[in-house]
Amino acid sequence: MTTLLPLVMLGGMAALYITAIIYRQTPQEQRLLLFILTPLFGCCVLLYSVIGRPFLPASPHAQHMLEEHTKTTAPTERIEDTMTVEAFRELLRQATQGLPEQTEDPTAWIVVASEWMALEETAQARSILAQGIEYFPDNIDLLSRYALLQQNAQPHHALPLWQRIHAIDPTHAQALWFLALHAQAKEQWTEARAFLTQLLQQLDTNNDTHQELRDTIQQRLAHYPPPPDTMTP
Repeated sequence: MTTLLPLVMLGGMAALYITAIIYRQTPQEQRLLLFILTPLFGCCVLLYSVIGRPFLPASPHAQHMLEEHTKTTAPTERIEDTMTVEAFRELLRQATQGLPEQTEDPTAWIVVASEWMALEETAQARSILAQGIEYFPDNIDLLSRYALLQQNAQPHHALPLWQRIHAIDPTHAQALWFLALHAQAKEQWTEARAFLTQLLQQLDTNNDTHQELRDTIQQRLAHYPPPPDTMTP
């Protein structure tokens, strides 16, 4: 996604250039438009030259490609790739420092955290999401991403987050699933069954991916102890 951004911006600049010609503004309007667009176009080209590189680690797969590449090339041949990674990290550091200014839209927090995750900097991503939640305490995307990281690192810290998400959106699928797992771990079978049953009812029966999850839920429910009111005295 990051590597496509400069291309999208370049395309947008080109479209605006064409618009300036097609709609035939007055010469003064055209000069003003071109005066604004020309430096922006140059910035886009510079941005692409910095981060639009084939080994940019914008995903785990790209990071793996870079690691494999560095294993099979001589040190002098790796310099450019190493500089690319460091340049990308520096861009991320700068973006991270500017996040406190992003107090109206949580998107920047999510994107920057995702890029740190792509670099396997989980602690950094977790810190960014936690700070973002301070600005956007009810944002489901921030809460769910942070809860997932906590679920993997510190599950007991994830439970309050899933409960918070469930309170905001009682139909949130991830929250229902993990709340069921936490209840199951505590042998709170009634609660676990209620969460999974609700999730099961929400799944699309015509969706193959959902069908796999339905099968998993049904198998899990089948192994739960029967509800107290169905047990024979």
